[in-house]
Amino acid sequence: MAEDGKPKKRDEAARAWLHYGDAYFYDAALLHREEKPDRGFFNAPVAYLYFHAIELYLKSFLRHHGVSEEKLGSQKFGHQLAKLLKHCRKRGLPRIKRLEDICERAVLYDQPIRARYITTGWAVSPKLTAQHEACWKLRTLVARELEPVVTINELPKMPVVHPEVLSFKQALRRMERIEE
Repeated sequence: MAEDGKPKKRDEAARAWLHYGDAYFYDAALLHREEKPDRGFFNAPVAYLYFHAIELYLKSFLRHHGVSEEKLGSQKFGHQLAKLLKHCRKRGLPRIKRLEDICERAVLYDQPIRARYITTGWAVSPKLTAQHEACWKLRTLVARELEPVVTINELPKMPVVHPEVLSFKQALRRMERIEE
């Protein structure tokens, strides 16, 4: 049911939010899998893309549940992942522990903004792999929710972003090379 109690109907806006999120998610995964220097801010754009994909998926869910475009753009929702998630949970979004952790950290460290603009000082960012997994799970749930009323485009084949699994011997060899 929508917020006004009427049955959900075809909503192209919710679909558009989802597909817009897909673009950010896919691009984040492409950049994520590329090798980058270990130092500096080379992962900041990747983190921003993941944060934005999460925001768009949450807004897609809310739009599907009757929240107006005007409200989604208001200060009440804005870019605040924790608030968006809270409103989604009230409307039936299942709990995703990893997503909750990322949204909570976003509040503590203002991660979406930190990922866009340089700031100095110490902060703990969620691991990119955790952001990727949260995006994947959230996208799956939101798409499943929308499928009965709109046609959902499949994601293109996503790049593999998880760290490779090494045997004990392989790990030892790599550690020896690092120590040289």
